[in-house]
Amino acid sequence: MSPGLIFGSLNSTASAALIALLLIVAAGTWGWHKGAESVRAEWETERRELAIKAAEVKAAQAEAGTRAVTRYVDRVRTVREPAETLIKEIPVHVPSDTCALPAGFRVLHDTAARGFHPPAAGAADATPVAAQDLASTIALNYADCQQNAEQLSALQSWAADVSNAESGSSSCADSSCGGGE
Repeated sequence: MSPGLIFGSLNSTASAALIALLLIVAAGTWGWHKGAESVRAEWETERRELAIKAAEVKAAQAEAGTRAVTRYVDRVRTVREPAETLIKEIPVHVPSDTCALPAGFRVLHDTAARGFHPPAAGAADATPVAAQDLASTIALNYADCQQNAEQLSALQSWAADVSNAESGSSSCADSSCGGGE
């Protein structure tokens, strides 16, 4: 087929320019499709790599959570058991015939534990507290405080481990990676 039949009365220069333009458009279209396939392949590869990385991070975060819970449960036991033993020893160290502490002391102690100012008429409505009861309450309060500190420590360790997992670091925040302290 000759270019003259396709383009009719166009002169040979115009026909050659039109054919060249069509070839350029065809080459550009072909290049665009090949480039799009290449980019699509790169995107798919990157998407798969990101999915693998996300699964690794998720697994590391789950492991960090398990470590934090295990550490916290172990530490709570080490806080609670001595407190319970101490409470059993109260009668040895605080005899039952020890004078009761005045109601005002009880109100001040309870208010200080809550972090408020004492009510003006609170002491008048309160009853005196036995020394053994007070010792038991204080021992339990300190055990609760230590338990809260252990919980905070476990949460801080967990947050550091999760952050390390997200950043790709394999180190743990503390010695809890090796199975606890």
